[in-house]
Amino acid sequence: MIMITMFITLEGPDGSGKTSHVKPLPNGWKAGQRVHTAGEPGGTAISEQIRTVLHDLKNTEMHPHTETLLYQAARAQIVEQVLLKLADGWIVFV
Repeated sequence: MIMITMFITLEGPDGSGKTSHVKPLPNGWKAGQRVHTAGEPGGTAISEQIRTVLHDLKNTEMHPHTETLLYQAARAQIVEQVLLKLADGWIVFV
């Protein structure tokens, strides 16, 4: 059996339609192929909470270092919970 592993990212500025385009992508793969989609920051329960903090317009006093560390924390969580699925033959869309 051949194991297919792919990591596909859609890049673009906020509001460019990345989320709209990634949603239908898993439908194009053959039955039985393990496919996972995730947004970033986000993609896990913890990363989604971090995303909420980052995108909350009330957080005007957030220091740039804090913002950077929060993005890194969200990335660490998605790596541990989602991207390591690549080793098991998943196709991951972010």
